[in-house]
Amino acid sequence: MEDPLFTKLRKFSPITYFAERVFSFLYWLFRQLKRPLPPFGDQGSSIDRQLDDESQSQSGSHKIEGKICCGILVACTLFVLLSFNVPIPYLPAFAVGAAIFRIVDIIQVSINIVLFNRLRVHPDLRNPMISLTRSLLLTVINYFELILLFGVIYLSYPEIIHPRVEPYDALYFSVITQITIGYGDLRPVGWGRLVASIQGITGFFFAIFVLARFISSLPSIDTVVGDGPNDQTSGAVIRGSVNDVNSPRLLAEKDPENSQSE
Repeated sequence: MEDPLFTKLRKFSPITYFAERVFSFLYWLFRQLKRPLPPFGDQGSSIDRQLDDESQSQSGSHKIEGKICCGILVACTLFVLLSFNVPIPYLPAFAVGAAIFRIVDIIQVSINIVLFNRLRVHPDLRNPMISLTRSLLLTVINYFELILLFGVIYLSYPEIIHPRVEPYDALYFSVITQITIGYGDLRPVGWGRLVASIQGITGFFFAIFVLARFISSLPSIDTVVGDGPNDQTSGAVIRGSVNDVNSPRLLAEKDPENSQSE
């Protein structure tokens, strides 16, 4: 069996190889950290999933979506508890820790899926995507989940936002930071500047991921004049007659040797 593609990166691109190894370690690390948590437990490696039958693949996809729903439920619960100032010891610190854990998990999973997973797959094994539409929808859900998670951080320590924020202000500031609007009515202070900067960068790259998923899910385009990406004879059709595919110009473009002999 041929080796995965990432093994060749060491020769041609040490930087790419190093980045792939770092995110591979992060993937392994988060698998170990989530193993004791029943809703977020191990789903198996990408190679193992390739060898599963169809029923197991369906079960795995349901577990992944259930894990996403559980993550959103936990984030909503923390946001509500912080909004009503429920007197739970160390609640702000726990909420920030849980939010950071989930944010890093979303980032590493997204980067591994978009960039590196295809390099780790053995060429002899098939690794089909379940659905482009599903992938796009889950990416959009993760994007809004990031807004909620950063809102939990801002609400846990409202003093990092000036002026001091209420629950709806924390969510509002998270939205305008992630979509990089920044009206100026609220601004981060202290270590909140670092959090806002990380959210702005994360939101920018996640918007690219969403756009890439959306473009890949678009249907193929066939055009009348032949200038679409799937039209191999686009230039010939434009120079010939659009309504007559057997025009002399188009035939000469297809078979120049016969045209010269004639």
